[in-house]
Amino acid sequence: MKIMVKKKYLYSESINSNLFLSLSLSSSSFEILTFIYIKLKKDTNYLFMGDYVDRGSNSVETVSLIFALKVRFKDRVCILRGNHENREINKIYGFYDECFKKYGNENVWKYFTDVFLYLPLTALIEG
Repeated sequence: MKIMVKKKYLYSESINSNLFLSLSLSSSSFEILTFIYIKLKKDTNYLFMGDYVDRGSNSVETVSLIFALKVRFKDRVCILRGNHENREINKIYGFYDECFKKYGNENVWKYFTDVFLYLPLTALIEG
C-alpha cells in the first residue's frame, strides 16, 4: 500500500488486488481478528473499514490487535476510520466507559481517540 494523498486528519491509501475486506468490524469480532492474525496470508492485503469500538466489552483488545497488525504488516494492512472512531460518538456508546472501567481513568481513552484522528477516511483499491 502507498499513501496517495496526505493532509492532517485526512488521507487515502492505495491498495493492490488480492484483498480481504472487513466491513464494520466490531469488538465482538475479537475471535475473528485473532484467527486473521494466525492465518494471515502472504499474498493478501487486508482492509479494515472502521467501527472497531463500542460494540462489546473487548473494544480495547480489538483495536489494539488491529494496530498491532498494522505495525507488523504495514504494507498489507490498511485500517480506516469509522464513525465510532470519533471522540463524541465513542464516549456516548461505551468505549469511554470500557477504558475507564479497565484502567481507572480516561487516559487510555484519550490516547486511543488521539490516534483515531490520524486514521485514513478512505482507501483506493487498485485493479
